Amino acid sequence: MNEWIATANALPRHGDCVEFVVERRGAVLQGRFENSAFISRWSCYSPADISEWRMIAADPAMQTWKPSRRRRFHATLRNA
Repeated sequence: MNEWIATANALPRHGDCVEFVVERRGAVLQGRFENSAFISRWSCYSPADISEWRMIAADPAMQTWKPSRRRRFHATLRNA
């Protein structure tokens, strides 16, 4: 298994599949690193919210996952 990497030391590359620890929740989530953010199925986190991360094998289901319509709507509101 890959070693955990402190977010303060390094960030994954765009599109990498990762497990990451959300500091305020103490939860380990799986997702991708895209557009300078850690993205899980349910939410998006800035690197400041993540204490550490590690690479995981690319799951075909994660590669084809697309944001829900609700997430696209909220992202549009945030960027307005």
